[in-house]
Amino acid sequence: MKKSPSTDPTSPTNPVQPAQSNPPPPKGPIRTGAVVPALIIFVIAFVFFHFFFDWSLKRGLEWTGTHVYGAEVDIGSVKTSFLDGSIRIRNIEVTDKQSPALDFIRLGDIHFGFLWDALLRLKFVVNNAGINGIELYPPRTRVGWVKPPEPPHPASTQPNSQPSTADTIEQSVKSQVQNLSPGDSLSGLSSLLQGTAQGALLNNLQGGLKSEAAIKNLQTELAEKQKEWTARINALPQKKDFESIINRAKALKFDTRNPRQFAADLQTAAELKKELDEKLREVKGTTDALNSDVKNLTSQYKGIDGLVQQDVATAEAGLHVGNLDSKALTRVLFMNFLAQKLGAYAKYIALARHYLASKKSSASKSNSSNTAFIPHARSKGRTIRFPITTGYPLFWLKRADISSKATDSGFSGNISGALTNVTTDPALVGQPAVLDVKGDFPYAHVEQVHINVTIDHVHTPIDTTEISVGAYPVSNMKLVDSADLHLGLKQAVGSSLMRAAYKDASLNFQLTNTFSTVSYNVESSTTQVKQILASIFSGIPTVTLDATASGTLDHLDVAMNSNLGDALASGLSRYFQKQIDSLRANIQKQIEDKIAGPKQQLNQQIEQAHGQMNQLLGAKKAEVSQAQNAVTHQTSGRGSPLNKATDQLKKAGEKLLKGLNF
Repeated sequence: MKKSPSTDPTSPTNPVQPAQSNPPPPKGPIRTGAVVPALIIFVIAFVFFHFFFDWSLKRGLEWTGTHVYGAEVDIGSVKTSFLDGSIRIRNIEVTDKQSPALDFIRLGDIHFGFLWDALLRLKFVVNNAGINGIELYPPRTRVGWVKPPEPPHPASTQPNSQPSTADTIEQSVKSQVQNLSPGDSLSGLSSLLQGTAQGALLNNLQGGLKSEAAIKNLQTELAEKQKEWTARINALPQKKDFESIINRAKALKFDTRNPRQFAADLQTAAELKKELDEKLREVKGTTDALNSDVKNLTSQYKGIDGLVQQDVATAEAGLHVGNLDSKALTRVLFMNFLAQKLGAYAKYIALARHYLASKKSSASKSNSSNTAFIPHARSKGRTIRFPITTGYPLFWLKRADISSKATDSGFSGNISGALTNVTTDPALVGQPAVLDVKGDFPYAHVEQVHINVTIDHVHTPIDTTEISVGAYPVSNMKLVDSADLHLGLKQAVGSSLMRAAYKDASLNFQLTNTFSTVSYNVESSTTQVKQILASIFSGIPTVTLDATASGTLDHLDVAMNSNLGDALASGLSRYFQKQIDSLRANIQKQIEDKIAGPKQQLNQQIEQAHGQMNQLLGAKKAEVSQAQNAVTHQTSGRGSPLNKATDQLKKAGEKLLKGLNF
């Protein structure tokens, strides 16, 4: 059956075409495909910032504060508001490092109001802020954590290496102050009175003495030098060499009848003189070297007396009864107190120099010691800050008002003041950062507090601080804490004035402290020592301390003066100076007795070796002299063959000239 062309889809004449897909509808202004992902992101961000952002910020601030300050910092709550650009922080508790059961300071409320204009540029400009509810030394609900001291780091192999963290700088400054008094002049008084110092002295002397070790070293060196001297003397020309020269000199005839032989004899005479000069130089060089070695050995031998004095000082220091002068006693009493003050100041100066950067270029910063003040060590790198000519710095606290009113809690105070112009770019702001606070804490008996800190990094960095406290209570202040003696201020009323300036990497620090109506805490293993110290302290109701420090942070010149040190030096001298002088003399006598035999033996060995070498060299000099005389006899003496031959030639010449009528 034949297919109809109208129904055959394969027929070329079939007008029916295949079906085509409909075009997509045009897209509208809202892309519905992106709405769901954007909505999910928005919801996640909203949930985080609404429920978790404040908590995360609180924990971050606690962690940062704890590690910068070095003791636990707790925050009660953090509340942020994006609508008005503000942050409010409540109940900030800063643990006291010395008494972790107390807070050093507690702040009831801090609030910041940021400028939205700056926030839109990712800058943080605080137009107004407030700090309220300040309390000193309130008790904590639990004991706070205090950061343990860092172990000493190995010395860097890099040249001009300096401490890399603020904590390390603090420990370095503390160590400098504490190392001012390597020994404790008070802790050995008990053993001195009990007579046990004598036994301790003998034990100390059992160890190596510098003087004794020097004698042994000199004996060894002398033995080596003797071998060297003997070898050099043996290397000098021997007697047979000089006899050969003498025989050759005697063989010179200077016969004028044989001109060739006469010329040969003249040449031989010149060679003999030259040879003798060389041998004489050898002998003289050996003699000079020997005398130089002997002079060096003698100088070292005389230096043994100085080493004896060092041994005396070392043994004396081991007994802790060496120095009872006022300056040494002042260092013993107050070095820890001053170390805490200086260390804390150096740490915060380091932090200020790092975070409140000056206008210096990054190139000059790389050559400055201040680049070492990095709070947290990182891998090698360099931060480059580009200058900002318009706009805002990264952070700028324009003004924070500080206020507090005393309450019945007993820990808050009447405080007023302000903190202004804290910024990461002082050059742009053009104003120094200033903290000025005044007030008192009536219930804590802290009065007339005035704190003025100026951090001026607009041009050349200079940081000045002045802190004064008219009165504050002191309790259980430890001055000496050893196995034999515990000494401190049990109760007192203190007043303090601290002035400090840091400029061009140089510190100028002054501290004046007064402790009045003092009651002392004296405990000793010896009743007599306790009675003596109590008697001395009974006449000192007021204690004064004046301290200064100047120089770079890694090399400070520290000085301290106190009436307590003066009174102790005067009082203890009356009781102990005779015992100390006797003990010192006994120390020196025992050391001198111990080394007397070896020292005398060494002196004899040096003199004997010197005498033997001089005798051998004297013989060599005699041999040279004998040979010189023989050559001189043949060549230079009045009746020498050379002079006779010269006279004959002279007469023959005159006769010849006369025959020629000249």
